Amino acid sequence: MSDAPSFDERSKAGRSLPPVWSVPIVAAFVFVGLYATAAVLYPGGTYQEPSRSGYSFVDNYFCDLLDAQTKAGRGNPGRPVAIAAMVVLCVGISVFWWSVPKLFPGARVRAAVVRASGLASGLVTPWVATRAHDAVIHGAGLLGVIGFVGTMTAPGSHRTRTVEVAACTAIAFVVANYLIWVTRVGLAWMALVQKGAFSFFLLWMVLVALRLRGPRAPFEKRGSGARS
Repeated sequence: MSDAPSFDERSKAGRSLPPVWSVPIVAAFVFVGLYATAAVLYPGGTYQEPSRSGYSFVDNYFCDLLDAQTKAGRGNPGRPVAIAAMVVLCVGISVFWWSVPKLFPGARVRAAVVRASGLASGLVTPWVATRAHDAVIHGAGLLGVIGFVGTMTAPGSHRTRTVEVAACTAIAFVVANYLIWVTRVGLAWMALVQKGAFSFFLLWMVLVALRLRGPRAPFEKRGSGARS
């Protein structure tokens, strides 16, 4: 008799933990929920209107929720929730970048670059809540772009029309956001553009993560066995 576990035992063991591809998806949804909660808790205040009440989807930035004080100097009770949201998202993104090279197994160098740059981006991003905000934006953004481009230029099952449209839209928003930030032209729209970039990146990540499931197994026939 062999001591090796049976197929059923291995299957049950595998089902005891969530599949890796689901981690980035769950993280994205948890991030959205936590950030929405942080926005509700945010007392208010924008660069244009420091005394404004409540979080403005159009005029407030994501990073405003990470500040200890609002633009009017009031305490921000939503900050711990926003920080938790950022940590959850970075964990999900790190797992995503580590797993996504499975879609292009023949490209070992590309896989190493994507994993290294992506993981570094995930580790650096949480520091956006510190005084090193601008440096973190530059560093994490550059590292993320390397992983993003490395993934989207690799041949594989993830290169679907829907994924490519989401990727191109995300890139357009990211470029627009960066140009506004650097040139200071169109600052009134920057907060909204930032949310567009974030939204389409998360959509792209979720779509690619779904491709990590691999081909679906055929449905098993119900019954007690094949009939002769």
